[in-house]
Amino acid sequence: MFITHKITGELKVLPLQNKAIESVIGIERICAVIENKNTVYDIEDVANLRNLIQYDSQSTLESVTKENRIIDHIRALCFLIPEGAPQPGRNGRARIIRKLMRELLTDLYVFNLNSIKTIEKLATEIIYIYKNRYPELQEKEEQIIVAISNHEKVYQKTLEKAGRAINRFLKKNEKNQLDKTETEYFKKQFGVPSELQEKYSRMMVD
Repeated sequence: MFITHKITGELKVLPLQNKAIESVIGIERICAVIENKNTVYDIEDVANLRNLIQYDSQSTLESVTKENRIIDHIRALCFLIPEGAPQPGRNGRARIIRKLMRELLTDLYVFNLNSIKTIEKLATEIIYIYKNRYPELQEKEEQIIVAISNHEKVYQKTLEKAGRAINRFLKKNEKNQLDKTETEYFKKQFGVPSELQEKYSRMMVD
């Protein structure tokens, strides 16, 4: 498949500066085969990024999954944001950008990592890795960091609002923690993942 154009947030079709060819297997899977790796997350470029994600807890299957998601999402954002991807919102591509940012930030919070410092380190490394193929990324590093940082402020307000609501609910019902049904309710009501609900309910005490 030849990829020659993009669709903007205003639904305009514009030619891409860097045209590409997409195959069913994908270039990263080809790299995994050439490098004799089990997954695309084990290839050299991705492994270099994994070394920048350092946290105190023991490595488990769940934590490795989060590492992979962090790497996947920050790489995607490093290309989407400079291409003029829309700011986070509710519809279309804007919704995808919002989802990528929130899942990225959530995993960083679970690891208790400094979100912006970690994102800066990862973005810098990604730009270095792809500097020969995509030199224009070097001019967009600040734009990438600012876009994610701005959305983090919005996300923090959402987390704090949910934390207060959960805290009030627990006090009213004389409970120490939410059950599965209540967790799903607050997730749907506020868009806050279950991994962060307890943390923010304890932080945001009325």
